[in-house]
This record gives sequence, structure tokens and C-alpha cells, in this order.
Amino acid sequence: MATKPIKKFKAGTAIFFRIELRDSTDDEHDLFSSASVPTILLRDPLGAVQVNHVNMTEQETGRYTYSHQTAASDPLGVWTVGFRVTNASVVVTPLDVDAFELVP
Repeated sequence: MATKPIKKFKAGTAIFFRIELRDSTDDEHDLFSSASVPTILLRDPLGAVQVNHVNMTEQETGRYTYSHQTAASDPLGVWTVGFRVTNASVVVTPLDVDAFELVP
């Protein structure tokens, strides 16, 4: 199974995250707005939580974004990204689903 390359960002820059909510894992299903706003979780390379399930912003039906300003002093290395969504009283907390590398 091929993996996508990890994107690299310079410490001190803003990073923009976007998710789409669908009824299924394929792109053929319609987007929908969840019962509550999805949240984002960011962990630094040491596993410390840097952003603890902060609300994302709905840009349009089913599309949510979050912008995170990194600092030059943030730990360098691979950060993990996770999301949590509640819909119809069901909480979906997938494993960390993405990552990025913070470089000098």
C-alpha cells in the first residue's frame, strides 16, 4: 500500500487544515453538516497535545477548516493530526489521520 508523502512546513508559518464530511468513505456521497462542529487535535513530535480538540470553522455544507499558526520555537519533526465529529449522538474519533513535518 502506497503512502502519501508528508508535507513539510517551516516553523513560524501558518498551516491550513480542511476536512469534508460524507456519509461514506467515497467521494460520490453528498457532503453534510454534522450535529456539532468537528474538532481538531494536534500532537507535536514528542506526543504532547498542542491543540486539544478546538472547533473547526464550517466554510460551506460539510467543509470545515482550521488554521494553526506555528512558532519558530515549536518542536521540529513529525506532528500528528486527529479529528472528532459528533453526528446523531454518535461520536466518531478516528485514529490520527494525517501528519506534517515542521522544519527549521
